[in-house]
Amino acid sequence: MHYFIPKLDHSEKLTIGQPTLLYACKIDKKSPAYTRIIHSHSEAVEFIYILEGNGQFFIDHKPYPVHRGNLVVYNSNVIHDEFIDGQHLPILCCAATGIKIPGLPTNSILPNNTSPVIDLGPQLLIVKNLMQHIYDYAAYNQNRTSLIVHSIFEALLHIILGVTEQSTPSPLNMVSSSNHLGETAVKFIDFNFEDDISTANIADELGVSVSYLARSFKNFTGVSVVSYINRRKIGKAQTLLLTSDLSITEIAKDVGFKSLSYFTKIFSSHTGLSPSKYRKKYSDIAFNKTDLY
Repeated sequence: MHYFIPKLDHSEKLTIGQPTLLYACKIDKKSPAYTRIIHSHSEAVEFIYILEGNGQFFIDHKPYPVHRGNLVVYNSNVIHDEFIDGQHLPILCCAATGIKIPGLPTNSILPNNTSPVIDLGPQLLIVKNLMQHIYDYAAYNQNRTSLIVHSIFEALLHIILGVTEQSTPSPLNMVSSSNHLGETAVKFIDFNFEDDISTANIADELGVSVSYLARSFKNFTGVSVVSYINRRKIGKAQTLLLTSDLSITEIAKDVGFKSLSYFTKIFSSHTGLSPSKYRKKYSDIAFNKTDLY
């Protein structure tokens, strides 16, 4: 059987900037639990392929259902949490910086008001295999590894762009009017979580009763107001532990905890490790002290 290779038309070459692959990882059922709580990446695009199961990701102030075969894309500075519902889905993941798509901000591949959860259609297996190859080659760390993984990533990026450009745009997860309060409260917390805020003063700020806020928030996010506030604080603390030289006391204060002992208790309950043990365990795999985790 003969396969004909299409002639390369340089006039149609897409501009993607100068992507640099930052990391690749795989979490499966045998992997130790690594809970990375609500965070964002200031200078990177992250790609997550769901290997098995289904669950809910919390992305840019909204919940999104995800399932096996979905690709999830986080533009830079998009707040996200893969574990808000307590499930740890097996995933392949990689992230890159230096991506520049015409008409979009640097390190963005999805236009605003586009769903970050992508149905890959007939490209599903190709995307899965390329992400697996990136992970496998990165793990070898041998001669030409960097060249190989970056070449594979560029191919992956072009395929993903092709999927997003050719498919009918998926609308954002629509929020019902009854959950408008929940989304408003989430945004308020996201911009103010480093302050000393509570369910009561959020309710006062939004002009509703505490009970109505609590009910609407839980319906929208699946977690309580207090739990979400703490997840935002711990997510920021994780980033600071891995990317800064601040002391644990300074980090606790920076994310809005008045008591170091209470910070340690909440941090440990969310991650299974104390702040000092978390820093020691994961600082060795931190990448260049940048805000990418």
